[in-house]
Amino acid sequence: MKLKSTKNCSGMTLIELVVSIGIMVMVLTAIFAFFSAGIKSWKLADKQIEVQQNARIVFDWISRDLKVAKDYKIIDEDKIQITPYEGSKMTISAKYELF
Repeated sequence: MKLKSTKNCSGMTLIELVVSIGIMVMVLTAIFAFFSAGIKSWKLADKQIEVQQNARIVFDWISRDLKVAKDYKIIDEDKIQITPYEGSKMTISAKYELF
C-alpha cells in the first residue's frame, strides 16, 4: 500500500488559518475604532446644533418682544420690564438667563 504525497494538496495549514484570523481581527478592530469615533463626533455635533437652535429661538423671542413693545426698561443686567402695547396697563417682567 502506497501513501499519497501531500505536496500537491491544496488547502490551508493551521498556521495560515491562525495568521489570517489574526489579520482579520486587526482589520475589524480598526474599522470598529473608526466607526466609534464617527459616532462620538456625530453626537457632539448634534448637541452643538441643538444648543445653537435653542439660542436662536430665545434671541428671536426676545427681539420679537422688544420690537412690538410700547416701552421697556432694563431693570438689571439680566432683567427687563416690557409694556406690550399702546394703552396696556399690563407689564411683563422677565429674567433672561443663558446656561
